Amino acid sequence: MYCKPGNWNDPKDQDEQSLAFFLPQDMELVVFGNSMVDGQLGTSNNFRDVVKQTYVDSLTDQLPAHL
Repeated sequence: MYCKPGNWNDPKDQDEQSLAFFLPQDMELVVFGNSMVDGQLGTSNNFRDVVKQTYVDSLTDQLPAHL
């Protein structure tokens, strides 16, 4: 898993954030946010940690029943 974060402040000094994750099996995940993540201190690291942990927590060893 590789993540490339982006962070911009617009002229109104609002924080715009993005994350591009390159995941196993040639999957990609892009997330855009225009608000701070709860407890964030102005860096994209916490935003990245929240998205990464959500993805990791969703992984399972079990195949869906319909496969």
